Amino acid sequence: MAVNQGTLNLIRCSIIIPSYTNLSITPEYMSHEMAGITFDGPAVEQYDTGTGLVNSPQPYVKTTLSLTILKTQSLSAAWFAQFQKQCILGTVVVHPDVDTASGWPTIKIHTAALMHPQPGRFNGKEPGVVLTISGKVNANSDLFNI
Repeated sequence: MAVNQGTLNLIRCSIIIPSYTNLSITPEYMSHEMAGITFDGPAVEQYDTGTGLVNSPQPYVKTTLSLTILKTQSLSAAWFAQFQKQCILGTVVVHPDVDTASGWPTIKIHTAALMHPQPGRFNGKEPGVVLTISGKVNANSDLFNI
């Protein structure tokens, strides 16, 4: 019996910033690399004991969103202006490249901040500006059921 492996769809990926809707990013503003998320910290800290480990679930995981927008479009100027004015973005919503009804879900990054834009070289060969956004993704929601 074959199991449907699903479909990736490059143009489903988008980044929404509810507090600054003018900064929201749809696929036509991104380079082919699109966006990627890295969970930078552990969801559970583990501490050694004399005979094993003690688990300490964390309520959130530090998260980094990296994406490349086109410096040839006005959205890149809007992001640089935001960098100069206010780097704290609030919540950032990341829509993945799959149907969220059957695959990886939409992710909300809370307390997000623009860490740094990297425009790369101005040599006529690099169209992208790499944006790095850092924040937290909630984890271990059962911690709050006390």
